[in-house]
Order: sequence, then C-alpha cells, then structure tokens
Amino acid sequence: NTLDRVTRPLLVIGELTEPPEKVFGAISDLAADALGRIYVLDRQALELRMFDAGGRFQRNLGRGGTGPGEFRYPNAISISRDGDVVVSDFQLERLSIFTFKDGTLAHSRDLRLAVQPRDICHVGSRAFLLAETAHGLVHEIDSDGRVVRSFGSRREVVDNV
Repeated sequence: NTLDRVTRPLLVIGELTEPPEKVFGAISDLAADALGRIYVLDRQALELRMFDAGGRFQRNLGRGGTGPGEFRYPNAISISRDGDVVVSDFQLERLSIFTFKDGTLAHSRDLRLAVQPRDICHVGSRAFLLAETAHGLVHEIDSDGRVVRSFGSRREVVDNV
C-alpha cells in the first residue's frame, strides 16, 4: 500500500524504554541542520538535545538557569545559514546561539532582545522573530538582535455569540 510507505516513520527518537537522553518531557520544537543532525528542544527538561542523522544521542546543549547558554522557557529553534543553532527563550527575552566548527561546539553566546520571542526562523542571511509588540507581530533582526523592521498586526476576532 502506497499510504503505508508514506506514513511509516524512517526514524524514531524517544521511546519510554530508551535511555534518559531519549525520553522527553515537553518538546517545544525540533530542527535538523545541513549535516543531518537533529535537535530536539525539551521545554520541561530545559535542554536542547543533539542527535546524529541516525538518531544516536550526541550531547545536550544548554540547561536550566539564567546564565549564558541556559534556559528558562526555551520555545523555538532555528538553524542559521552558517549552521548556528539558535534557541529563543520567551522568558529570558533572548536568543542563545550555539556555533559549531568541524562538528564540535566551538562557542555559544546570548543575544538580548527587546521582545519576548514566540518563534524564530532564518531565511538566507535574514532572521525573523514572531513577537507581539506595538510595532507589529513579525520582526526582522540583525546579528546584534536589533530590530531592522517590523510588520503585521493581530486581527481582532469578533465573537458573534
């Protein structure tokens, strides 16, 4: 059956019978980079887990806290054009950026924001945040976290009850 071939998973990460690093609490986002590594953001465990393309656990990135590379409410992941793994933290109003060189974590840095990010994505060299402010819903930011431009507004929904 064609539908069975389409819906059959190619890879499963996260079974209750697996080791602790493959058991998740509350997954808020996931992403894959150009090398096939898979990143799973666990909001409950306050960590980003990295797996190779075959689903084998590689390492944890980040942990709970307010210091560099630490999370309070990690809610989204994006992979930049350069391969940096970017995690947005709604509560800390910042991005944690993990940079790899030759497959190994080279360094991480935090980028303070003036908004509470709900989501992040990269399109080429550009980064966009979803964050509701008086200036709009979507904000393009530069590499220092400054807003370049904002657009979009929330549409009011009228309840006809």
